[in-house]
Amino acid sequence: MLAAGHYRLFPPAGKPSRRDIGIPEEREVFFPAGDLVLQQQLRRSVRPQAQHLPGEASVDVECLVEADGRITLPHVVYGLGPGYDEEAVRIVQDLPAFSPGLSWGGKPTTTIYRITVLFTP
Repeated sequence: MLAAGHYRLFPPAGKPSRRDIGIPEEREVFFPAGDLVLQQQLRRSVRPQAQHLPGEASVDVECLVEADGRITLPHVVYGLGPGYDEEAVRIVQDLPAFSPGLSWGGKPTTTIYRITVLFTP
């Protein structure tokens, strides 16, 4: 359900480029309560009107996890279309802080992170 990525194929206009963002070497970004709790929170956050698909589908949202753990600049990388894409971005924006990635020196760094939001009927 979740996929983490540290790459960007086509950066959105006005967003920081890869040169502006530290890629952690020592520790990757993670959700403090664990992946299972994150998956449960993502499922609970989907509003009922966004669950009217004939089958399972997903939206990939890429964001920055700042050095303080806040999620910023979420945007859809692979979407389903109007309604679903906005819902996925809303869900990611509402997540609590993550534990940021760390550089080799142990310094928290802003990192690109990808979250897959699953929509099920």
